[in-house]
Amino acid sequence: MVHLMITDAHYRIRKYQHVIEDQKRKLQQTLTPEHFETLSTAIETLCKRHREKRRNILKKKIIKISKPTIEENTNNSVVNLSKQPLTNTEEQLLRKGLNYNTSDAPKLAFYAALESSLKTSGISEETQHEIRQSIIPLTQRMKGNNQLTSQEQTALKKLRTRKDIVIVPADKGRTTVIMDKEEYIKKAEEILEDKSTYKPMDINPVKKLDNRISKTLNKLVKAGEITKQDQWRMKSNEPVLPRFYGRPKIHKPNIPLRPIVALPGTPTYNLSREISRILKHLVDSSNHSIKSATQFLDQIRNIQINDDELMISFDVTALFTSIEPNLAKETLSLLLTNDENLYIYLKSIHFLMNIVESIYSLHLIYC
Repeated sequence: MVHLMITDAHYRIRKYQHVIEDQKRKLQQTLTPEHFETLSTAIETLCKRHREKRRNILKKKIIKISKPTIEENTNNSVVNLSKQPLTNTEEQLLRKGLNYNTSDAPKLAFYAALESSLKTSGISEETQHEIRQSIIPLTQRMKGNNQLTSQEQTALKKLRTRKDIVIVPADKGRTTVIMDKEEYIKKAEEILEDKSTYKPMDINPVKKLDNRISKTLNKLVKAGEITKQDQWRMKSNEPVLPRFYGRPKIHKPNIPLRPIVALPGTPTYNLSREISRILKHLVDSSNHSIKSATQFLDQIRNIQINDDELMISFDVTALFTSIEPNLAKETLSLLLTNDENLYIYLKSIHFLMNIVESIYSLHLIYC
């Protein structure tokens, strides 16, 4: 599959080289030699700057993955807050973690995921067909593989059928928490009863939101801001409402829940993913962002704190929903306006800000 994608990449490079040469000829016929030379020099300077920037990012990645990593303890902890004890097999099973892959995915699910990936990959139909022809025969010869012992499989079935408990990840770390379902629902309802944040709705707004997004994307297609393929990638098929759940903060008194609103499958989810993809380079090049606690510790490792200085950390409540929308949009517009590599990631600021405006207005209904 990698070989096919590399082949397709070379094909697209050759294709774009022909397009560039064609555009050069048109510009030479339109511009004076002096203007053409000035434009060519400016484009080449921007390209060199972008290549150097990408090269530095890749160098940092190589250095990062080349560093010896601290061996992680894969024996995750389990905290049982329920009234019912766990058997040794059940506890050992849960120590594997909630993301542990117990068996191979069903072939039908794999084929569906493959098709979804191919449709959004941007590669040619011919290459997509070659990938299918290479992968599907391999999957048909594969036998299902279960990673659990027979005792663990029995324990898993038993845990799945229990209605008196919930099994959720903790808010911090890799701990698995078991709670009485009644207690979990009680704490979740206490959060939802905050009328300043949550408000009951009389009707399901999903269809209306989906129609608004469709109209926005249709306008952008007609205006030439996005392609039909972009529209297909940004649109959610058969969208659903967000799901609410809580993660227990086992490091705090009374073990409150951190509210989580899961957006996969909602009308704005694919739009948000597209915007995140476009804006990722702004975050990667920022001096004010941290990807992980490990990166933060690396950066402060050699900092000396004097006797008259203090290092302070803040615990922010409802960080993302506390950000003023107009301020966020103004800041984003300013960053994009000053971005020298903007043309590499999108056609225009107007397209991006139009989508961001739609996401903000629609998310207000969810929050």
